[in-house]
Amino acid sequence: KTVSRNVDQEIDRIAKEERADMDTQEFEKYRDRLFEAVSIGEEAGFIKGFKYVVLLLVECFMES
Repeated sequence: KTVSRNVDQEIDRIAKEERADMDTQEFEKYRDRLFEAVSIGEEAGFIKGFKYVVLLLVECFMES
């Protein structure tokens, strides 16, 4: 399974737990907000990872 598929499944699981208390429109808004939050987290993680790789590369070239 891909990471994206696992994230989608986890969002669906969390959203379904709340579905009983919402109408369809509210549920879709809630689910969209979950996806938005996850996307922000994924982007932040990517940026942090990229910065770390750049620092490692700089360190490697400084030692050469």
